[in-house]
Parts: sequence; C-alpha cells; structure tokens
Amino acid sequence: MILTGAAFYHKYYSHAYYQQTPAKIVDWVDDHMNCEDILMNFVIANLTAKAPLKVSPRKKFKCTECSQQVSISVDPGHMVERSECINFFVEEFGKMPLKAVEFRADPVLYKDDPEKHNKGKLLFKARRSFSQLNLVEKVNNKLSA
Repeated sequence: MILTGAAFYHKYYSHAYYQQTPAKIVDWVDDHMNCEDILMNFVIANLTAKAPLKVSPRKKFKCTECSQQVSISVDPGHMVERSECINFFVEEFGKMPLKAVEFRADPVLYKDDPEKHNKGKLLFKARRSFSQLNLVEKVNNKLSA
C-alpha cells in the first residue's frame, strides 16, 4: 500500500480515479473524508494487475517537531475505519485487486560520498538487480502465457 501524499504516478490514474471509478465508491470516500489513498491503490492495482514499487530513503527522516502534534493514525478508530474502507472496496470491486510485493528499491548513492565507494561498483550492482528483476518478470510472463 502506497500513501498518495508522497507517491509518484501517471496522471492517467487520477483520471481513472475520478472518471472510471463508480461514483458510489468515490462519494463514499468523500463522505468519510478518509481512504482516498487506499482507493487509489485499488484503482491502480485493478488497472495494472501489479503491485506498487516502493522507493525509500536510505536514512529515515525524523521530524522532532512532528512528534508533538496529534496524528490521526494514532486514534484506534482510524484503523477500524480504514479496515471498513478495504472491505467496502473489495465488495464494490468484486475482488481484491491489491497484490503483495516483497521488492523495494533503495537509492544507492543518495547522500553518500561517492569518493568512499569503488567507482561504479554500487551503481553496477543496482543496475544488475534491476536487470535480474526484468528477467524474472519476462520468465513469469512466458510461463503464464
């Protein structure tokens, strides 16, 4: 599940969210003022039949001022409501389009001093892992065809 506040996706999916998703579902999200991120994940997964790709920072961001503010996700009722969203979406979509994934991409040289690394070594490893991923995907596609 990718939170849409920090997500990059093609503008087509915004069009699909508002123009192709049944109004009943979009209205439900608007009425509850919650779960638009879950619905976007449902819409994209339903269209692509693929799981999202998470690209995360190498170092975790810590906001010292943020911990003093009250967060909606701390409220126990928040998770109950989000579970209700998922159940409603599954019922309306007629299936669970979300896919499990065990892959994520970490920036290799983000904020690292390139001089302390062997030239090209880490970058080559990153390219190789993406090439291996593409190869696995091609093999899976051939097997499923």
